[in-house]
Amino acid sequence: MPPQDSHVGESASRNPPRPPEIRIDLAGLTHRGRVRPNNEDHFLVIRAGRYLEEVATNLPPGSLAQDTIGPGMAIAVADGMGAHAGGEVASLLAITTQMELLLALPDWILRLDESTRPVAERRALDRFHATHAAIVGRAAEDPRLYGMGTTMTVAMSLGLDLRIVYLEAPVAPSVITDLASALQHLG
Repeated sequence: MPPQDSHVGESASRNPPRPPEIRIDLAGLTHRGRVRPNNEDHFLVIRAGRYLEEVATNLPPGSLAQDTIGPGMAIAVADGMGAHAGGEVASLLAITTQMELLLALPDWILRLDESTRPVAERRALDRFHATHAAIVGRAAEDPRLYGMGTTMTVAMSLGLDLRIVYLEAPVAPSVITDLASALQHLG
């Protein structure tokens, strides 16, 4: 009989504990308002995570952690600025650019701690600067969109952490790292 591997079953004990499960109810709705004939606003609600599904294995039960990193949630609301031409283009571009940049990352940070928090915040701010540049660039390409603008607020949760990022294009973006300053900033 071959010798047993001494590492069998150890991987389950090395896996980090599953973060607490948080229930979040989200919904979205936009309306054109009373002044404009069209709706200039867009929103997006997403759930993202890192998942592992065993398709086939001969490993003993419990050798691999399942869904060790719970899903993160995000909601983005982009409000096309009504006083500017092309507000609906700017708000759509803001959300789609954010998603393209997020999906282009080779690695996602799904657990915030002291080593990953600064990187995650820098990445979020970099995405917002790139989004700002895309909106300004698009307006420069099409004279009909000159002066277009949008505000966008993104709230992202990872476990017990909540981050709020605010963009006002064509004004520069800023990161708001706590709820109190978010409420103060948003009025």
